[in-house]
Amino acid sequence: MSQDAAVLESGTGSSPERRLSIEGGLAGGYALRRPVAVTVWEEGAEVVADAPDLDLHAFGDDTEAALMNLRARIVTHLARLEEPGDRLAPRPRDERQRLRDLLIAPRV
Repeated sequence: MSQDAAVLESGTGSSPERRLSIEGGLAGGYALRRPVAVTVWEEGAEVVADAPDLDLHAFGDDTEAALMNLRARIVTHLARLEEPGDRLAPRPRDERQRLRDLLIAPRV
């Protein structure tokens, strides 16, 4: 598990889910302004990392890879939402603004 993913609450009973948070640096020099809650579970041979507040998820061979892929997915999703400029429908425009508010852009 990466050093900035802290276990917030372990699954209980037979639940394979773990609740974590990610914080800090992302791909492309971006960084998170605040921790993001993530739920991690195994699905077949893969591990799923789901950020329900962002409506994003990613997969990996293990927890570390799934979290790394989720970090990249957050930045990729913002980049895709930035492409159309002002030609976005209201819901994607709101998603883009939430991500802009969550992320610290890289210094140029």
